[in-house]
Amino acid sequence: MDDDNQFFAGPGTKFRMECDSVWMTTVVSALVWGIGLLLVVFLAAARGLLSVAFIAYAVIGFSAYMLIDYLWWIKRGIRVVEVDAGGINLYRGKRLLLTRIEGGQITGVNRFDKLGRVIVNIMLGGAVTRGPGVTLFSGPRLRITNDNFNNREFEQFVARAQKFAPDRAKKQGEQAHPPASPLPRI
Repeated sequence: MDDDNQFFAGPGTKFRMECDSVWMTTVVSALVWGIGLLLVVFLAAARGLLSVAFIAYAVIGFSAYMLIDYLWWIKRGIRVVEVDAGGINLYRGKRLLLTRIEGGQITGVNRFDKLGRVIVNIMLGGAVTRGPGVTLFSGPRLRITNDNFNNREFEQFVARAQKFAPDRAKKQGEQAHPPASPLPRI
């Protein structure tokens, strides 16, 4: 099933991608939290903002953000993705609650890399507007990152998801702005 040509080869053919490890996600979140705290203290010291109150607020704010992000992922994060001939099944949270997206609902698939992460926006009727250095999304969409998935499987998922709407994004209102002209060399 690794071969892209075998996808949708017959009835019941399905691609399945599972979260690598909840434990590993917990460890990575804890490491990011620790590194982030060190960075907050370092930046405060480098900028001369050594006020105890400032550092305390920064540490509390960053810790609250990381805790809320982690708890949100535990409750609503995507743990399993299945792609079949009719659409995409997403299983979320500890209880693996099913969200079904029919192939006909998908109006576009936008993939981009950002700081070592692969982020995919599956457009469900919204529009994508591109400008120089920025991409804006309007309307309903689903955002999935490769953080908790095997990178190879994630790329296979992206390729399969794109088969549902290869050209429809442009037909349904994607407004591509031409890139800004380069500055003349002096």
